[in-house]
Amino acid sequence: LISLHSDIPRYFMEHYWGERDLGILAAMMYLMIVGSTLVNALGQSASPRLAHYFAAGDFRSFRLLLAKLMGLGLVLGVGGITLVLLAGRPILAALYTPEYAAHTEAFAWIAAAAALTYVSSFLGYGVTASRHFRVQVPLNCAIAASCALACWLLIPNYGLVGAAWALLVTGLAQTAGAATVLLYVLQAGPHVTRTNKEN
Repeated sequence: LISLHSDIPRYFMEHYWGERDLGILAAMMYLMIVGSTLVNALGQSASPRLAHYFAAGDFRSFRLLLAKLMGLGLVLGVGGITLVLLAGRPILAALYTPEYAAHTEAFAWIAAAAALTYVSSFLGYGVTASRHFRVQVPLNCAIAASCALACWLLIPNYGLVGAAWALLVTGLAQTAGAATVLLYVLQAGPHVTRTNKEN
């Protein structure tokens, strides 16, 4: 389901604008993978500590570590946005062709969506560390639905920029959804921890 979030805009782009614009979108989205690789490595290495803190009822340490990870994600995301705003055109021209460099506006919006995705990924690791698995299925279904709706509304009229906006909407939905679950989990922390130990 999480993989589907990034695939849905590609399906809509190919349907409405053809393979040429799909290729440009895919190339710009591919650059997000660099940041995502680092985020996933940090999240996976921190997951055991997050799970230990939560299981032990040490919610202060859980929140502190999660806040540090989110801060790193935000710094990485803002750094990416800044880099794209300052040098997005030459980066696209150097990596691909001058044709790609004409789409720096969409590239900047994709970088903004990536920044949200980095933060939401760390929130997702927090949800998993708290052993709340079932809620992630309907949550990710809702995120996929919001992505599809945004694509349907934006891509036909706005093309690549619309696809970037749809990715931004998806990132917002991911962040809001995971944050809501974690707020509930932390508020009900002692009861949840006790129930998990009993089970």
